[in-house]
Amino acid sequence: MINMEGAGRGSMGRVDGFYGGLLGAVAGLLITDYWLVRRSRLQLRELYLQDGRYWYSGGWNIAGVIAAVVGMVLAVGGAYSTPGNGPFPRHGLIPFLKPLYDYSWLIGFAAAVVVYLLLYPVLAQDRRRSVAALPLAAG
Repeated sequence: MINMEGAGRGSMGRVDGFYGGLLGAVAGLLITDYWLVRRSRLQLRELYLQDGRYWYSGGWNIAGVIAAVVGMVLAVGGAYSTPGNGPFPRHGLIPFLKPLYDYSWLIGFAAAVVVYLLLYPVLAQDRRRSVAALPLAAG
């Protein structure tokens, strides 16, 4: 249990904003991949195949990982607290990102969407070609 007694007014909101920023990037990534990239079409059987369409590089979608990390850093990199009222430095973890922190969920979401849409066609192109050659992908 987190004891917020004496932590100061507004510090819980700063911690919630931090987690919200992280989850905003994840939401942006998931929504973009399912609705925009795949257009809500999945081949369910291939989700469970090690060499299936969704396996990528050793099971990691590199475009997705990069998009999530960029979204998370932009969203929470500016995390700040007023002096004595929270776990973050007064000027932010990364000071020039401090203005973005008040909009952490939206920033994380938007950054992940943009980065994923830019990287997916480039980083997943080879994977789609190699999967198309598999007998399972044709059916």
